[in-house]
Parts: sequence; structure tokens; C-alpha cells
Amino acid sequence: MSTRGRPNGSRLRPTTPTDPTLETHPVPKYRNFSPRSFGQGAISDLPFRHLDELDALSESAAETPEYTGPFDNTARRLLEQVQFYEKLYTEQQEYLGYDYTWGFWVFVTDYSPETLENIPRAMKNLVRTVERHLRSNKKVYMDEVARRFKLDVIQDEQILSGTSDDRIREEFRSQLRTLHSFSDGFPWPPARNMVCLVLDGETASMLASLEFVEVEGDRDHLEEYRAFEGKNIKVVDSSWSCQPLEWWPDTNSTHARAYRGVDQCPIVFLRDLYFDITLGCSDTMRDLYPLHDRCY
Repeated sequence: MSTRGRPNGSRLRPTTPTDPTLETHPVPKYRNFSPRSFGQGAISDLPFRHLDELDALSESAAETPEYTGPFDNTARRLLEQVQFYEKLYTEQQEYLGYDYTWGFWVFVTDYSPETLENIPRAMKNLVRTVERHLRSNKKVYMDEVARRFKLDVIQDEQILSGTSDDRIREEFRSQLRTLHSFSDGFPWPPARNMVCLVLDGETASMLASLEFVEVEGDRDHLEEYRAFEGKNIKVVDSSWSCQPLEWWPDTNSTHARAYRGVDQCPIVFLRDLYFDITLGCSDTMRDLYPLHDRCY
């Protein structure tokens, strides 16, 4: 068993079994949900620009980001990844799910009237959060990354209402198999196939009520970054599988717990999560665990 991502001072303990209802009511191998999409990338006829064009525009404008730091070129590098897989899967002509965007699938598990009312505003605010935290990059790349971002929200009350994280994972895998992007127990990169987001009632309410810090120009949103600490969304790892034994941290840390293919991701970290998982591909979410500590 791999020990990648094993916390310091950890020890082996039996793993809690997965959702037992998966044995009595198994998820079908293939599922074809019809998502409701949010973000600029949800506009199907939106023109996308390639890096050669963007590089020329950036050079001609002699553009520099207002904030300079270690993540200045993240937007350009993310676009490199998106276009790499665009070319790869176009050549293979098997990958039905590739659509030239980046982002995440979002599974809704609460169907109360309040949550259903909150979903559009919650997704709009989550998209806005991701877009606002691209501002440490050159504008020409930042704009294109925002143009390609979308969230594909899956709502099915009969199948998903109140369901467990383990069942969400299996439903996600079934959707990916339909798109020819999950085989032999592993998802195909990029990150949109490797992890999904989960929207419950509490998270939908939190996202719908977000208040943004308004600043002049495109200055860094450090104040907002700090204000959003503790505002998270659940992430499920599609490749995780239950093992007889798991590494448990031997520590009293607040965030110390065994990795079970699920984590809470700070909403300001979604761009970085996508980038890191796509770049690392194998076991990257385990390696980043816990995401709170990675972000803050």
C-alpha cells in the first residue's frame, strides 16, 4: 500500500468500511446525468484563444501583473495544461467528455426548497470567488482562464438526496465511464475527472450569502482571502479506494484525521487544487491532504 501523503508520526489502523448500501443497492456502471452549467465556460459558442495568440497580446502590451509573487504564471501554466489535454484527446478521438474548459462537477445532495433556491446564487458566487482570485496573473491570461471556467452541477433528488460520500464517488465514476474518462479503476486527467465537489444545504447557504470585499482596481484580495478562511466545499477523490488498513495521524492536531478520499477545500483554493491535481495526476489529493493546511 502506498505511503504517499502519510502524515508524520502516523500509525496503521483498521479503516472504517465504505457505505454498506453500495452492496445492497449498487450504482450502475454507467450513468448519464445532464448537468446545469455555471460560469463563462458554460456558454457553448464562446470563442477560446490559444497560447500563441495570448503570448503575442501580452508581449505587445508589455503587461505585468499588479501583484508579483510565486503564482504569477499560474494562469498561463493552467492554460498550457488545458490545451495539452485538448490536443491529446482530440488526437485519440475517444474522449467524449473533453470540452476545452476547466472546472469541476458538482453533486447536489440536499433538495429542500431553500437549497434549491440558493443554488444559482451559490454557484454564481463560487464562480466569482475563483475569478477574483486569478488577479495575481497577467490580465490577458487571467481573462482567458476565467473565460474557460465552469461548474457542471448535477441535480437528481431520487439518486443523490442525502447520499454518502462513497456513493457520490461511485456515481461520479459512472458518469466518467459514460464519457470514456474512467477506466481500469482510474480517472483520466485533467482534474475535473479526478475530483468532484459536493453541495449540501449548509454549503449552498454559505455560498449564497458570501459578501465580497470591494477594492479599487485589480489589487490583490488578501483581505478577502483571510475573511474567507473556514468557508469550504467538500471534495471527493474519484480514484480513492478503501484499504484494510489506513495511516492515521498520531497527533492531537485539529485537522489530523485519516485520508478517506474526501476533504474540505477552501473556496479560495479551487484554482490551485485544479492546477496541482492536473499537474501531479496520481495521488495528488492525498498528497495535498488536508487542503486547509495547504491553503492557510
